[in-house]
Amino acid sequence: MFILNLLLGCSACTSCASLDLGEPSAEPSAEPSEPSDEDSGSEDTGEDVVEGPCPYMEEEPNDSYSNAQYVPMETWFCGDINHQADLDVFEFDFPHNGWLKVWVRAQELGSSADVLVTLKEGSDIALTTFYLDSTDPTMIVPIQEATTLYTAVQEQYTSSGDNHFWQAMITEVKPPIEYDMVEDESEVRNDGMADGVPIEQEERIFGILDSNFDRDWFLFDLPAGEHELIVDVESNEFGSPADMEIHLYPPEAMTDPNVNRIALRNNGLNPNSMDPYLKIDVEGEGQWGIMLTSHNNTGSQFYWYVVDVSAELIEE
Repeated sequence: MFILNLLLGCSACTSCASLDLGEPSAEPSAEPSEPSDEDSGSEDTGEDVVEGPCPYMEEEPNDSYSNAQYVPMETWFCGDINHQADLDVFEFDFPHNGWLKVWVRAQELGSSADVLVTLKEGSDIALTTFYLDSTDPTMIVPIQEATTLYTAVQEQYTSSGDNHFWQAMITEVKPPIEYDMVEDESEVRNDGMADGVPIEQEERIFGILDSNFDRDWFLFDLPAGEHELIVDVESNEFGSPADMEIHLYPPEAMTDPNVNRIALRNNGLNPNSMDPYLKIDVEGEGQWGIMLTSHNNTGSQFYWYVVDVSAELIEE
């Protein structure tokens, strides 16, 4: 994995960019997140396998950001894994703030390649190796403003040569998920329990793990009595590269730093899901602390999630 380490370096370690995603609501914002009909930014883009000559074939050398090959959005570009350390890097322009999808296909087309895809803007980097039940990677992420980005395709392991081909497309899409508010609207950065963002019953908050060290705290009030508490995080299932964890702390932790968490969850109801879902019976009046982190200590402006919390009183 030398090429992977070289590609990532340490540039994803420090990023504090905040996102201007417009007014959050159940409906996608019309400007500029929701593309017009002419934008070709829809989920049905490019469903068919590329037949005949690919619109844009990779041109070697394109093995670094300094000699990246420029490709347009909304059309297929293709390449091959020619040798063990082959790295194919591409440059493209995104026209405004909105949602971007990077879609790579290999094994589902009969290729022997098991690829990973990387996305880079400035010092922000993200990568993914699969999507849902497919070994072919897809990434769907928010973009803050018109900018130039890079994407790279490479083999995860050491195989290369014949039948190691891939196809990819970069396209604008509608927001993949609904939410009520944005985490960074709070005037206080929520990196500590005392500065946690209050979250109401079933309120959906959009957040970003913007660095390897980001810790996002939320506070949820519970009255007296025993409650069934549910913390639901949605992220990877909708195209985010994030692999999230939920940490739950009782009200006593607000005043006593020696009080430990009472629950940790890093997977969902389905064991194959990377989006954590915590369901637990708790008792204790006051503010419960919910900390969200990265399971694999990665983060940048691309590592997004939506969290909601609910509780129901358990009748005696």
